[in-house]
Amino acid sequence: GGINDDDDTDDDDDDASYLLRFLGQGTVAPYEGASVLQLGGSDPDVLRRASEVYLDYTERGLIDYAALNLNCGCPSPKVAGRGCFGAALMEDPNLVRDCVRAMHEGAGGTTPVTVKCRIGTDGTLGMESFTRASYSDVDDELEYGNLRRFVETIAADGVCTDFQIHARIAVLGKSFSPADNRKVPPLKYGMVHRLAEDYPELTFSLNGGVETLLQAREALDDCPKLAGVMVGRGYAADPWGFACADSVLYGEEEDRDGDCNGDGARPKN
Repeated sequence: GGINDDDDTDDDDDDASYLLRFLGQGTVAPYEGASVLQLGGSDPDVLRRASEVYLDYTERGLIDYAALNLNCGCPSPKVAGRGCFGAALMEDPNLVRDCVRAMHEGAGGTTPVTVKCRIGTDGTLGMESFTRASYSDVDDELEYGNLRRFVETIAADGVCTDFQIHARIAVLGKSFSPADNRKVPPLKYGMVHRLAEDYPELTFSLNGGVETLLQAREALDDCPKLAGVMVGRGYAADPWGFACADSVLYGEEEDRDGDCNGDGARPKN
């Protein structure tokens, strides 16, 4: 599906109805609030076209996303293997830069473009076969140097200044499932902390292993220069546990009845 180039309104409406199954943000304004549209791909021309569709739908009032995001973190074999995008893109930062530029141009330069990635892959570290023991022998400075080059290459183009980083490598050269890639490679929060310290002109959000609102607060306290913390499955599993995020994370007073308990959630009774 997509937007037709002719003026056939009926066809345009059919295309819009099809794509809104995936892009729609609800049926009642203001929809779901601030959210980001993530794109997956490795072809700059295709990503530019997808961003043009995004811009068209935005101008028609059909969607209202706050930013576009390029997926450079998914380790699924269907994505990073046969698809050659997701985390596999970390092994080609120049291509990521070109993809980000294409998305920026396709969206008319009107929407921020961000990148979600890992701290690297087994490929960027030259590992022939990942094991915990062999990974523990990898020099931290080598690993951080690779991550810095990835960030610098993309940010140098002046388009992307915002990165969300899962603080694990993605293991692509072994039969790891996505679940394995969320658990087996150890978390290295220090890598993301160093980026936030070394590049104050950029913004970094920490992802990986943060499951509760209290853990999010602790992560921000551990590195005040982080722009934020990204929580995925923990939030989906217990959205009520994040009900007091405004007060716990930003110090805003609650304007609804009820107090937060020690873990940042409202009382369960």
